[in-house]
Amino acid sequence: MTLWVMAVLVSAPLELDSVLGSTRQHYPKLLAAEEKVDEARGKLLGNRGVFDLKLGADAGRDVLGFYERNEASVGLKQSLSFGGIALSGGYRYGEDFPPYDGKLFTSDQGEGFLKANIPLWQDRAIDARRLGVRVAEVEIDLAQLSLRQTELEILGKATTTYWKWVATGQKLEIVERLLKLAETRQQAVERQVQQGSAPEILLRDNMRLIVSRRGQLVGARRDLREAALQLSLFIRDGEGTPILPDDNQLPEEFPEPIALETGDLNVHLEALPETRPDLLFFEQVLQRLAIERRFGENLGAPTVDVSVEASQDAGDSVFYGSSSSERSINETELGIGLTFELPIQRRKGRGEVMRTSAATRRVQADLDLAGQEANTELRRAFVRLNAAREQVDLDREAYQLSLQLEEAERRRFQLGQSNLLFVNQREITSADDASKVIEALRNYQEAVAFYRVARGVWGSGIGVAP
Repeated sequence: MTLWVMAVLVSAPLELDSVLGSTRQHYPKLLAAEEKVDEARGKLLGNRGVFDLKLGADAGRDVLGFYERNEASVGLKQSLSFGGIALSGGYRYGEDFPPYDGKLFTSDQGEGFLKANIPLWQDRAIDARRLGVRVAEVEIDLAQLSLRQTELEILGKATTTYWKWVATGQKLEIVERLLKLAETRQQAVERQVQQGSAPEILLRDNMRLIVSRRGQLVGARRDLREAALQLSLFIRDGEGTPILPDDNQLPEEFPEPIALETGDLNVHLEALPETRPDLLFFEQVLQRLAIERRFGENLGAPTVDVSVEASQDAGDSVFYGSSSSERSINETELGIGLTFELPIQRRKGRGEVMRTSAATRRVQADLDLAGQEANTELRRAFVRLNAAREQVDLDREAYQLSLQLEEAERRRFQLGQSNLLFVNQREITSADDASKVIEALRNYQEAVAFYRVARGVWGSGIGVAP
């Protein structure tokens, strides 16, 4: 188990951009997703190895028998990435073969040769080697889309965690204000009791409020500490160690909410097929299945290969055969061959076509549903975003009225026209309304994050602060 020491960050107010920047660079789940992209790239590099230029050599000799048969060769082999063509060429030497193997004879300085194998039907457009390369290329795209989706989800989580920390800090200030009001009032009540204008029980009643609000302050500080610990998972130093934000880094206020226009929504809805990583993921899967289907169709085609080989001996002429049929072997030679093969039942190719066709229909159905869900999700995000902005205005209005009523009740208490119970109720109502404003602002920022995730683009394209 890895142990880490949490650092404490003490500096200027912590901005959301800093949190998201640290998350992008150091969050472990994102780093793991990036490694999957590198894994896919490594697989592609390995699959491309089937087209590597190969150097080969062999040698042989008969140690028993009438003919000694000495032969050796060295050459290069290259499979091309187009047309299924395979080339080979090099140098070979052979001597003392039976007459029926006369083609293996070479001059005393050996023979150079060049050979090409060209498929005319099966394996011409695609073969197993090119299938592996093309599928590996698609796998890279899939890994990158998976990385984008993971990044969206994590940035959304980091954003909501950040605003929870900010909201918890501001709620702590509300509790501190409540306590300060009670403590200030205690001094005034003490003077009134000493002057005989207020009963002593009022002093104890207000002290009870002070003790109760001190308990609330303990809970508020605990909540802020927990929120900071959760946020520390998204703030890390260069070595990836979580950094605990300090209370003095809390921003003073939330950004001002901004409405999103219906025209913006329509533009974003039209762009969903190009912006949502999950929809693009399905598209890439369909592309991979199309490649695999082509390969299945290829397996059902007949094999018709043409081979062409040319050779030329070096050095002086050498003759072989009987005296009546001696031939020189230093002549230029050119040979052509044709290979034909047809799988009668073609079950392998038919099975692959059947599999990929069914898989294509299944993935297409999943894509259609995912597109409909993405459309609905973005519309819901739009409704949530604008409703959250309207809620901020309403809660702010209610809070201002609560403050006015609280102040009026406090003046009546000072004039002896009210009691501590009513004053306490007004203060609590104002505090609750202040908390509602904070929650409304927090909900708005979370709605912004939800809208960005629903779009599939984490940017400032919706007219709000990132």
